[in-house]
Amino acid sequence: MLRIFVILVCLFSCVPVDGPNKQDNQEVVYNEDCESCELLLYNFASSNYSNRDFNSAVENYSQAVKCGCGKKYAEDIYNWWGRSYMELSLYDKANSVFRQGLKYLPEDIDLLKIAAHNAHKKLNKLDLSLFYYDEILAINDCDLKTLSNLSELYLKFNMSEDQIKVLDKWLSCSPNNEDALAQKKEAYLQSGKDPINIYKETWEIDESNISNGLDYISALKEEGSYEQIIEVASRLLSYSKYEKDVLLDKAEAQLELYLQVEALETYIIIHKVDPVNAFVCIEISKIEKDLANYKSALDWAEKAISLSNNSEQAYSNRASVYYSIADDCTEDQLKFSDKLVYEMAYEDYQKVATIGNDKGASNKVNFLESNELITSSSDWFMIGGNEGELSPTGKCYEWISRKIKKK
Repeated sequence: MLRIFVILVCLFSCVPVDGPNKQDNQEVVYNEDCESCELLLYNFASSNYSNRDFNSAVENYSQAVKCGCGKKYAEDIYNWWGRSYMELSLYDKANSVFRQGLKYLPEDIDLLKIAAHNAHKKLNKLDLSLFYYDEILAINDCDLKTLSNLSELYLKFNMSEDQIKVLDKWLSCSPNNEDALAQKKEAYLQSGKDPINIYKETWEIDESNISNGLDYISALKEEGSYEQIIEVASRLLSYSKYEKDVLLDKAEAQLELYLQVEALETYIIIHKVDPVNAFVCIEISKIEKDLANYKSALDWAEKAISLSNNSEQAYSNRASVYYSIADDCTEDQLKFSDKLVYEMAYEDYQKVATIGNDKGASNKVNFLESNELITSSSDWFMIGGNEGELSPTGKCYEWISRKIKKK
């Protein structure tokens, strides 16, 4: 009788107490009917988990704790015990196990991360998730995966301001991170802030950062903020005055604001940096043409053709220069020399139409023909002479050396 009483007392004293707090602080040790910790964990529990027999794995890990293995073998128990409960969709029980394990392993990153995942993705508990994430970041404040998860958590609970703070931290740890920038843009929209400030703030952390400055300029382009682009570009160039991409953005913004003289100066600098860039030569030629500096415009147009391997854009630009010259020099009555220059434009437009099947160039060709702006055989007969080709004459054209063949 006395023996039965002793057995009953032992059994009841070894039953786990309900509630995580009491259970967490107790480690009951059976002296009888306990397998070794190694056998329970590395044979039974591990095998059952691998075979996806999670109910049995839960029993094995629970038995190991009851048999006094919890403290010494904490790294091998609580993570996988909790995961087993998660596989069984028993997420509250998993959280209780994780909390037990963290009493022994308060700085175990893997345990904290699976506990955070369970609280965030399974239990959907804000405060509990924040607790685990804060613990992780206290150990490593630049854990990018945790910062990403924390941003997602704040988004889920519509906490835009808190999300922005986390994203700022993420970007300070990983500048120019595309995911963080994209999420920050959305967070700004959710909070009613202008997303362009994301790029502004990122750049202002280090104004000498060309990449961040160019990102900011790209955002400013979308808003058409050309004055700000010029300001940002100028500040970037104070750190690196020959940065081609920055110079190009500055020149384009200057043109948008009709600051042609300033844009011309900027393109000249770009040409010095990249002397074989045909596009830059074309842009310089266009500006010189608009400023009625026709000789310079033609010189740059010729340079663009030689650099571009005879591209249609380069020929189209030279045609435009010749057309403008003739248009500007023609007085009340169309002269033979005027027709010669128009015909130079005509020949270039023909070439463009042939190279690229360009309808715009074809329309120019038709216009020049139908309006009799090019020479005819009767024009050549009227001027007489035996020359097989001629250049235009007169003060307005004396610097043009190109010749047109006789018809």
